[in-house]
Amino acid sequence: MRKIVTTVIAYKFEELDDTAKERAITLYRNDNPRLQGQDWYEDIYEDVKSVARILGIEIDHIYFSGFWSQGDGACFEGRYEYPVDSKLNSIPIPKLKLPKNDQDLSDIKNELDRIQQQYPDEPLYAEVSHHSPHYYHELSAQIDTEIEDICEPLRDFMVWIYKKLEAEYDYLQLDESITEAIIANEYEFSKEGVLL
Repeated sequence: MRKIVTTVIAYKFEELDDTAKERAITLYRNDNPRLQGQDWYEDIYEDVKSVARILGIEIDHIYFSGFWSQGDGACFEGRYEYPVDSKLNSIPIPKLKLPKNDQDLSDIKNELDRIQQQYPDEPLYAEVSHHSPHYYHELSAQIDTEIEDICEPLRDFMVWIYKKLEAEYDYLQLDESITEAIIANEYEFSKEGVLL
């Protein structure tokens, strides 16, 4: 038996030529460990749950599928109870990268406030459950409540969750984001841009 040893020179991303950098980015994108590991959305989930609490929504579980097929979307299981004194901007939400005034979120809160004002002696309440084995969009959630008007803003919040998840996924696919991840993790490559 003969043993052959070959030497491979390892390059940092910054040391690659432009063609090798493009290849490294493409290969990383196609096999992105963060996206493949399916933990990329955990930070978004935590921030969504924080925003939900401000609105009076207690989320037990978030479901989603995405981002290219009919039936894709997001929904949650939990409950809604109108919060007596909620302020949408009362906590920082760093991961969601929300603009100073998120109009969709403001519209949802304003609609819930408007509906509650119509029922001053009856605090709004709803139980939300997922009832479809194949879909995860806002219409796959069942909302049990005596005040049907609150179903629409709760479904709008599910659409809002999906938009935040999609935006994060799209961000992670950008060349700039991938380059940052490669450099931060100090990955090494062959001269051709193949991860070692």
